[in-house]
Amino acid sequence: METGSLLLSKLSNTVWSIRPEMLNTFENVLNFKFNEMEKLAIVDSKPNIKSGLVVTQGSKAIISISGMLMDNCSWLDSMCGMVSYGDIEQAVSECTAAKGIDHIIMLWDSPGGMASGCSRATKVIRAAREQKRVTSLVIGQCCSAAYYLASGADEVYADDPIRTVGHIGCYMLHVDQSERDQKEGLKFTYIKAGKYKTDGNSHEPLTESAMDHLQESVNTCYEGFINDVAINRNLSVDAVRAVAEGKWYDAVKAPKEILDGFTTLNEILTW
Repeated sequence: METGSLLLSKLSNTVWSIRPEMLNTFENVLNFKFNEMEKLAIVDSKPNIKSGLVVTQGSKAIISISGMLMDNCSWLDSMCGMVSYGDIEQAVSECTAAKGIDHIIMLWDSPGGMASGCSRATKVIRAAREQKRVTSLVIGQCCSAAYYLASGADEVYADDPIRTVGHIGCYMLHVDQSERDQKEGLKFTYIKAGKYKTDGNSHEPLTESAMDHLQESVNTCYEGFINDVAINRNLSVDAVRAVAEGKWYDAVKAPKEILDGFTTLNEILTW
C-alpha cells in the first residue's frame, strides 16, 4: 500500500542505526498519521514542507536536529518530525559559507535513524571544522546515527547528566511471515534471475546464505560507523570499538571517547 512515507517502505531489509524501540514508535506514529489522513482523502497531496533548522545569534549559527534521521524524507515523514541527512548537510554547508558566522552549534535530540547517508553527512560536518568551530550539544538523546553525525564536530557536550549518548551499532530487521501466509492459504512464488535476488524476502524463512549476505551488509555499516567516529574523535579504531557494541550511556557515565563534558547553550553562546 502506498502511504507517502519513505520510512514505512524501508522498515524491512534496511540497515538501521537507531534504538529499536524508537523505530517501533515512529512506525506506529506514521501508521496512525496515514490512517487519519486517508480518512481526510489528502494522502496524495504533497505540500512542499521545509523545516527551518538554522537560527543565528550574533556570530553563532544554531542548527537544531530533533527526531528520527532519514537519508531522504517525504512530506509525510517531515510532518511527523523526521529530519533528512540532506537537510542537515545543507544547513551545515550554508552556515559554513555564511559570512559573519564563526561558530556552528548543533543541538541534538535524536534516537538515530537510517544507516545509509550517515557517512556522507558526518563528512560534511567534519569538513566544516576546517573553516569554523563546530560544537555538538546533546539536549535530549544523541544515539546511533545521531551520534555518528554529532561526532563529526570539534567537540561533543551534553547539557545534563541524564542525557543518552552513544549506542554505536547497526541492525537490520527481517520479518518471516511464511507461517502466517500458510495459515491464510497464501503461497508466494518468486520468478527470479540472479542467485541472490530474493534473499531476505518476507515470505520465506531466511536461508543460511541469505543470513550471511544480510549480516555482511550490517557488518559493513558497523565498521564504517566505527571508522568514521575514530576519525572524527581522533581516536584509534580499537578505542572506539571498546566503547561501542551498541551500548548507550547516561551522559554522566559516558566515557571520554564518547563525550567531552558538560555545558549549556547559554554558556556556549559566550564562547
